Amino acid sequence: MSHLHLPIFAAVCLAVAVFPAASARADDPVPTLALDPGQGPPGTTFTLDGSGFDAWVDAAHGVTIGIFDADNQLIDDGEVAVNPDGTIEAQITTDGYQPGTYNVMAFYVFWGQRRDPITNQIVCDFCPVNTVVLTASIPLTITP
Repeated sequence: MSHLHLPIFAAVCLAVAVFPAASARADDPVPTLALDPGQGPPGTTFTLDGSGFDAWVDAAHGVTIGIFDADNQLIDDGEVAVNPDGTIEAQITTDGYQPGTYNVMAFYVFWGQRRDPITNQIVCDFCPVNTVVLTASIPLTITP
């Protein structure tokens, strides 16, 4: 079993918050991620550092970090708070990971009310309604 050790923040507001537009301006920093060490055997703890993120003070939760296998299936995820200077940090432990290369990326999930498109009935009062990818993926390599 893999464990992504990130500070998790519960959503405390049922209202949909208004966030800055997801599209970037030319002068906006582009969020980036880096892993240290670059590779290791199963059980290695990796430090994930990121910079260039928007520190939205109105956000009900943090940025989601996702780890994807070679088939692009999400195998682990968690949320991390963005510091006021736009940086993030998390520890990723890889107990139970098989040797191979995984992809790590950051994204933001917008939460709100979802309705059935045909009946207009409420399907979910507070659920994910949109995902915005924030970074390019970076490799996390588990060696034999």
